Amino acid sequence: MQLTVLGTSAPFPVPGNACSGYLLRSGGPVASDAAGSALSLPMAGPVAPDARPTSLWIDAGTGTFAELQRHLAPGDLDAIFVSHRHADHTADLLVASYAYRFSTAPALAARGSRRIPVFGPEGLAERLAEYLGPTALAGLESVFEFTELHGWGEARVGDLDLSWGPVSHGVPAFGLTVVERGASAPAAAAATAAAVPAAAAASASATATAAAVPAAAAPASASAAADGAPGAGAAAASGTGGVAAGTPRTAFTYSGDTAPCISLVELAEESATLLCEAGYDVAPSGSGEAASGEYVHCTPEDAGRQATEAGVRMLVLTHIAENLAPAAAVARARTTFAGDIRAAKSGATFTV
Repeated sequence: MQLTVLGTSAPFPVPGNACSGYLLRSGGPVASDAAGSALSLPMAGPVAPDARPTSLWIDAGTGTFAELQRHLAPGDLDAIFVSHRHADHTADLLVASYAYRFSTAPALAARGSRRIPVFGPEGLAERLAEYLGPTALAGLESVFEFTELHGWGEARVGDLDLSWGPVSHGVPAFGLTVVERGASAPAAAAATAAAVPAAAAASASATATAAAVPAAAAPASASAAADGAPGAGAAAASGTGGVAAGTPRTAFTYSGDTAPCISLVELAEESATLLCEAGYDVAPSGSGEAASGEYVHCTPEDAGRQATEAGVRMLVLTHIAENLAPAAAVARARTTFAGDIRAAKSGATFTV
């Protein structure tokens, strides 16, 4: 599968970096769209669904719909997964709904009358409709087919199998694991990753289940030197690290926004790659009821620990705290994970 980063910024977009959003496609490497927006590309006629990769838009943060169009004709999108209802993960569903309803561009009209499945927390459709107006729900449901997430679940989208479970973010929130049916395990010990710059880019229920109880946080490391190169985690402390090289894994897991929790580890136990948020530079002191504030994100050390406990090969840090340099986040994650560590960057594409 190919994972393209549409944006990682938290909690608001910045020039050259949209909020959280990712495009996951089945199959092998894909070429970047040098011409820019997919809306400007000539249409060679409709493509049979079984003749193109399955595409999944994961989180729709502010600015990500524009970035999506650099890589995919929006009419070819197969489904959307939304981890939770916060605006920096959902806001572009509003403008996407306008595009699908009103645009006559061939790249959008190719959708025809097909409704695009949207998997998201309960109340997502109503939350969006409240912003658009009292009669907006019918318009949203004319282009999106909403499936509410409750607890653990699974679905099939094209040749991708999706499974999700509750994570710990103070609101109904879900992590996601995706498996491509028929895919073979990576031949190398570590998943490969190649940065492909995009054209013109500047760079459950409201109560958490027992499976989503936050784990204790690790103390922050002062180390800041990191380059994110493959294998650079080999110098990390003894006893940490990824799965043994001979273990076949073909799945990919996304944390959404979450504190460290058991359910995220369980979701990632069969995965080769974990895309994990690092929204805290410094976590609230204490844990559980003793914490000085609600614990709703991961530090880089937390992300590394989750990756180690799950046994993944590669950890990709994303949604990094705005005052934390990506290189510093990678260096800190290496203190708790010895596998391949990368920092997500807008426009980059990873093989997962």
